Amino acid sequence: MGRRSASLEFVGREDDLAALQATFDRACGGDAAMVLVTGEAGIGKTRLVRRFFDLVPEGTIIATGSCVPIDDGGLPYAPVVGILRSLARQLDEEAAAGPTGALDALMPPLGAPAEAPPPSDPNARRGGLADTMAKLRLFDSITSCLTEVAARDPLIVLLEDLHWADSTSAELLHFLTRNLVEARVLIIGTCRTEELSVDHPLRGRLTEIGRHEMVSHIDLQGLEREQTARLIEGIIGQPPDRYLVDGVWARSQGNPFFVEELTATRHSQALSDGLVDVVRSSVERLSPDAQHLLQIVAACGAGADHRLAAQVSTLGADDLDRLLGEVVDRHILVVDTDEGTYGFRHALLREAVYASMLPAERERLHRRLAVALTADATLGPTEPGRRSSELAQHWWAAREWGQAHEASVESGHIASRMRAFPEAYDHLARALEAVSRMPADEVPDRVPIVEEAAELAGLCGDGARAVELASELVDLIDPTVDPRHAARALTMLGRNTWSTGDATAVLDAYARARDLLPPEPSPELAMVLAEEGGILMVTSRLVEGEHRCREAIEVARAIGARQVEGKALNTLGCCRSLLGFSDEGIAQLRESLAIAHELHNPDDLNRAYGNLGGCLLDADRLEEAAALVYESVEVAEGIWGMGLEMAVTNSAEALIRLGRYDQAEGLLSNLGDRALGSCESGPPIQRMALDIRRGDLDAADRQRLVLDDMTAPFSDVQVRGGFHLLCAELAAERGRPEEADTEIEQALALAATTDDHQFSLQMCAVGARVIADQFVHGRSDGRPVDRTKLELRAEGMADEAGRLLAACADRGGEVTARLRGLEMTARAERSRTGEPDPAPWAEAAAQWEQTSDRYDLAYCRWRQAEAHLAGRSNRSAAAECLRAAAEISREIGARHLTDEIEALARRARIALFDAEVAVDRSATVASDLGLTPREVEVLALLAVGSTDREIADQLFISKKTASVHVSNLIRKLGVSNRVEAGRIGQTHLAALDHGSS
Repeated sequence: MGRRSASLEFVGREDDLAALQATFDRACGGDAAMVLVTGEAGIGKTRLVRRFFDLVPEGTIIATGSCVPIDDGGLPYAPVVGILRSLARQLDEEAAAGPTGALDALMPPLGAPAEAPPPSDPNARRGGLADTMAKLRLFDSITSCLTEVAARDPLIVLLEDLHWADSTSAELLHFLTRNLVEARVLIIGTCRTEELSVDHPLRGRLTEIGRHEMVSHIDLQGLEREQTARLIEGIIGQPPDRYLVDGVWARSQGNPFFVEELTATRHSQALSDGLVDVVRSSVERLSPDAQHLLQIVAACGAGADHRLAAQVSTLGADDLDRLLGEVVDRHILVVDTDEGTYGFRHALLREAVYASMLPAERERLHRRLAVALTADATLGPTEPGRRSSELAQHWWAAREWGQAHEASVESGHIASRMRAFPEAYDHLARALEAVSRMPADEVPDRVPIVEEAAELAGLCGDGARAVELASELVDLIDPTVDPRHAARALTMLGRNTWSTGDATAVLDAYARARDLLPPEPSPELAMVLAEEGGILMVTSRLVEGEHRCREAIEVARAIGARQVEGKALNTLGCCRSLLGFSDEGIAQLRESLAIAHELHNPDDLNRAYGNLGGCLLDADRLEEAAALVYESVEVAEGIWGMGLEMAVTNSAEALIRLGRYDQAEGLLSNLGDRALGSCESGPPIQRMALDIRRGDLDAADRQRLVLDDMTAPFSDVQVRGGFHLLCAELAAERGRPEEADTEIEQALALAATTDDHQFSLQMCAVGARVIADQFVHGRSDGRPVDRTKLELRAEGMADEAGRLLAACADRGGEVTARLRGLEMTARAERSRTGEPDPAPWAEAAAQWEQTSDRYDLAYCRWRQAEAHLAGRSNRSAAAECLRAAAEISREIGARHLTDEIEALARRARIALFDAEVAVDRSATVASDLGLTPREVEVLALLAVGSTDREIADQLFISKKTASVHVSNLIRKLGVSNRVEAGRIGQTHLAALDHGSS
């Protein structure tokens, strides 16, 4: 028997253990919970969890799964497979049907060929809604399985080493936090904090999981000195002297694993300052045969099969068994009785043993392991993905590049079939690296692997690498030999390049693809025309886009390519609608939607419903657009909240325009942050718009930061231009018209060379507003303003709006009430730089009333009232407008607009409702200083340095009346001039809201 290096006593962590037990008690009551146990390597995460397991009531079901680093033969869903297998082993045959069924759905059929999708089909695409829905169905089946098991007995699920989790397992864990609610399930995840660097691919996902309300955290720190002493005593069997405790505690910093290793090697004279050397020293005291055995286990990776170790080792069976017993007794290796494998007690031990081998030793050992696994399919893991991954790792370490390439390709194909696209891409990238190391005469055809890797890189969001690989693919294919394949490669290059936002390069790739293809109809020609039409549409080159789509439809119909026909019809409908032909565009989108239903294609359903909603918005059919999401849910069961991003986003926009802010927020909340491709910015754009309308400007500013990064690569009107437009509105609401002006100029620059009029008209209306705001704010602040320049600029915005409206009419398109409303709003805003005129505001309000755009209607009524009061033309009409505006703004919850309306009403001394007395927050100040309410309002304006003319304009009184009020104030306050009166105002009226127009 060897000397014990691990303490059997559980030391410290009492509070952490109690927290786990309390969370489990809540879970047993039906509230599913998750605990993330974090800390550095060796800190005791697993020991805490195992101690907790010792204390749970009898009958509790415990299922464990471990994440495995991809370099060590990782398999997508590796911890999930372990959990489901553990459940199947523990349950009776009837109850085990759930876990077994989930396993069958999860794993590719054993022995099934892992083939790449045929590249001959230009329409073969992965990673869209079809794959998303299949993954969600799998996640739902696993969730149901866990719920059903927990209905019998409380269930604890342990996922170890989440820092090594594959992307699909992390997605499933996130899904469980949102969908596993009323179930007697406790999920525990352990994670090394030092592994989660800033650029770790799973850092964001795990952080998001950790923020969920069902998730709690236990972050383990080092043991205290007294706890360290107890741990040492458990190892050496007697109280340690204080010198040993002080030395071990100082060097280990309370890390239990290092405490044990330092204690076990306390008599060694060769201890170095590096703790890895301390770990290695515990192994160096073993016999050479035992060390060789540990090297085999270390090279095997996550777990070593007994038969595989025997096959590779030169030891006899009896010696192997004896040595295994020795290293298990010394607590260096542990046995997984369920899997029949051996593994190291701690990952640091494995790392130390593996690092101790010379490069040539590692190479020979990995080669023997690879040969043994290849010769006998019953050795090692049996899952196809896990087996090929391990083989790839062994062949790579053995520097056998040909075999490493083959195994990596197989692993990539299996991961791709499991929809684990990041893992599939990693495997294929490794395969390409292996090819680069092969002798020239052994290099296989790179084209298939580069082609698949280019697609996968795009699906994984690595836009730069996706473009690089697609460019390499273009260079590899000789267009004179295979022009159709070369055209497919260029089409992929265009598609991948769009993720970088370089529209010019995208269209260049599509044009090159077209030039390679003969004029005769073909799938390649249909696809490149349809995709080119789509990019022309989203970059607002609508006339060109319409032309390409008509060509694509003609080719697609000639060859019976219904899916491409549907895509092109969809884009054509958008082009026609955006050009002003709404009825025609909506009909074409309905036709596209019918084809998507016919083909049961969720990606095309999403795009058809989404773009149909957008066109209904452009046609002012807001109620139809808002209701469309519910129709889409009925016909696409299972996609709700996850797949129909475009439909949800456009329905949310319709609800925002209708003033139903709570309903819009509900839709966007259900959608979450998930969106695909060009739809990615849609949800945050609508959230920002909603925040601005509600007056939650801080929340809108947070969305602005998110959107700036998200839309920065793009230079189109709809995405980046729409972002600048929202930023201008936000800046205007914050009273920063110069900043808003800059945003509008950037937005208009993006629209300058396009056929767009929808976004451009909005830009003109907001642009005219912020120019007028600069004039009004400058005058109110006493700053010099160039009125003539601002008048000319505002006039230019209004004229541009008129030109855009006329251009739409000249094309024969419909001029909707919304477009007229935008043009009239721009002209009304221009009037704010000159003489007050309520007439253009009344005209604009009438258009917004037709469209049911509630916020815009309230805004125009407010400005109409302001113009009446400023011109002293019709006080009763001003009161009527103010009351109408206030009623709408309060009803829809537009807080900032309501504040502006109420401030104007206070200054004009207008009660907004018959039963309401005008709000007077100056009563206390009036009482304290012996002033009338009107004198308090004048004092507030003196506090900011207003002249008599400015006071008259603000309070809608004559200059003479303002002068009389100022004189009365000076007399009542006992001061000598208006400056001293203003100082008293600054002291007493700091909190008084005197508003501004």
